[in-house]
Amino acid sequence: MALGSPGLAAIGGVFRSYRGFAKGSFCQFIGIHNAFYAELSAFIKAVEIAWSKNWKSVWFEMDSLTLVNCIHNTSFKPPWQLLTAWNNCLHLLRQMQHHISHIFREGNQPADTLSKLGLHHANLKWWDSHPPKIDAFLAQDYASLPNYRFKQKPKN
Repeated sequence: MALGSPGLAAIGGVFRSYRGFAKGSFCQFIGIHNAFYAELSAFIKAVEIAWSKNWKSVWFEMDSLTLVNCIHNTSFKPPWQLLTAWNNCLHLLRQMQHHISHIFREGNQPADTLSKLGLHHANLKWWDSHPPKIDAFLAQDYASLPNYRFKQKPKN
């Protein structure tokens, strides 16, 4: 998440079991960047965390379709500041069973909320489950309740 382009940027994510139970959450302030840089940084951090926790079978969902397409493109070149981290990430991914897919922003509210919390954490903040601030979003998702997107009519 970035507040502007560029603007203050932070990352966040939640790990869940295949049954939907929270296994851990993270957030961190990453400086002044654009949204794409923040999304890529969050993905790289998620891969690093999954690897460190020995979670070798992971499904990554992200709300940036552009990033999903870039990750699937073998000729993708990340911003130069992330090149080493990206190459390390690819090395870890080759040793994991993984799936990467897109989810609309409305379905990704826990990660969005965590990234906003990240604006207040210069160092990586880890929860062994999740902060109470995302309880309602996780409960709604666990119960398979829908999230709707409504298009506003333009004002005349």
